[in-house]
Amino acid sequence: MLPIFIILLLAEPVKVKTPRGDVVVNVSGKEKDVSIKDVKNSILDRLEEIEKLLPKPGTEMTHMRRKRLINLLEQIAGLVEFIPSEGVISIGDTLKKNGTIIEGMDDSSFSKLVERLNQEEFSEDKLKILEVAASHNYFYVYQVCKVLEGFTDGEDRLKALRLLWPVVVDRENGFKILSLFEFEDEKSQAEKILKED
Repeated sequence: MLPIFIILLLAEPVKVKTPRGDVVVNVSGKEKDVSIKDVKNSILDRLEEIEKLLPKPGTEMTHMRRKRLINLLEQIAGLVEFIPSEGVISIGDTLKKNGTIIEGMDDSSFSKLVERLNQEEFSEDKLKILEVAASHNYFYVYQVCKVLEGFTDGEDRLKALRLLWPVVVDRENGFKILSLFEFEDEKSQAEKILKED
């Protein structure tokens, strides 16, 4: 059965920034990826246990059973919070900075940024907006790809990549960016950027 704190790291306090505020959790263990399937199976295990604890018709529920049921329901609620809209929960060095988990820009803010970029006709103006956005936010690779698609010129895409790459949180997915560059020269320049710290 999956433990309630499914994010396992080396023993240290971890601060998770969320839209609802910061959460500090002390966790220990080793780094691990947790898939949606793992979370689902853990929830199903708890639901089975709840089913066994429910009293038969005509019998009263004991105080101990009631406490156990409440505990299981709280665990399920906690697990549901960890289910991402898509993908796998992955905690690695790229997401940690001084014990703080860094998250990319939330979807709502990112959509507004893309809308704002689309309003600009000239690449130079788009790059100025990106420079400001990159100074205050972190990005996921899929967001960087979406932004780069808004530039038709390969050189402008490289400039945008130079601005965004330092604030990308899931660098292990950086290879996806290379497919956005058609010419070998641009692709090799993009590779150099992706190798930078």
